[in-house]
Amino acid sequence: MHAKQPDVVMLFYLLGETNLRALLAQAGYAFDAAAARRTLEYYLVRMTHESSLSQMVCAGALARGQPARSWQYFSNALTTDVTPREGSAQEGLHLGALAGALDVVVRHMAASTSKTTCCSSIPHGRANCRQRACR
Repeated sequence: MHAKQPDVVMLFYLLGETNLRALLAQAGYAFDAAAARRTLEYYLVRMTHESSLSQMVCAGALARGQPARSWQYFSNALTTDVTPREGSAQEGLHLGALAGALDVVVRHMAASTSKTTCCSSIPHGRANCRQRACR
């Protein structure tokens, strides 16, 4: 089985592993951290990555648990559309992937969240970044 963009990886991208596990537990499903890793790995090796957007989804899905691997997907996605040999530079840039890049940086790598009372940022994967949050 090969998939262009499995919906399961998109769940990790949109919700994050912690929230996804909590929702599944609330629904009565046993889904621990090991199951999450196995599930992600199962789909990651079966993705065709025919689109820069699929690589951006992988970058976001892996940002907190596997930051180095996430960075590889992120870097590849940024160069896919602008590399004339491999990408579709003649057809133009994939704006969805560029918007995904911004989302990956803000929500996944910088871990910025907003609530009704404050915004916080707790960076993941960058040792030289310091935690910033309001109290």
